[in-house]
Amino acid sequence: MKEIVTQKMRYLMLCFFWLILSGCADIDKISLGKGYLLSWPSRDHTRIVKNGKTVIEETIVSYDTTRKYIVGLRLKTLPVICPNGANTMVSSQKIYFILNKDNGRVYQYYSHKAFNDRLRDFDIHEDISLDYAKFDIVWDYYSASYIHPKDTYWRFCKPQAEIRDIE
Repeated sequence: MKEIVTQKMRYLMLCFFWLILSGCADIDKISLGKGYLLSWPSRDHTRIVKNGKTVIEETIVSYDTTRKYIVGLRLKTLPVICPNGANTMVSSQKIYFILNKDNGRVYQYYSHKAFNDRLRDFDIHEDISLDYAKFDIVWDYYSASYIHPKDTYWRFCKPQAEIRDIE
């Protein structure tokens, strides 16, 4: 009798793990409409992709969508060379973005005022809800590991030259 119970338990546990794994298969992507996906292949690389190509670079901290636009906030990441190779570090540089889903045009701003002006131009300023506090929350989270005395990994990383800047 005990052997039958053990076999049933193994079978139930196997089914349980299969359900969890099958449900998590695409948990690293959220559809934003018209082929755009919010993707996070790793915890500090949240970005927007379409057809496998990055449209909005990491790290997105807050976003909202309308039928025509994806609007959001991101912290710029910087390429660095670390002891085990190339990596990226989240910076405190705030970037505001608007992505037109119809034509793929991206508007990015360093200025909160310029960003709000563009939201008004597009008449979507009242349709968008973003969590601006996440700029500081996400930065505090990542920067703590960069300076933590027990985490020596980041101390040996050196910045690479900027590959590209906002146009």
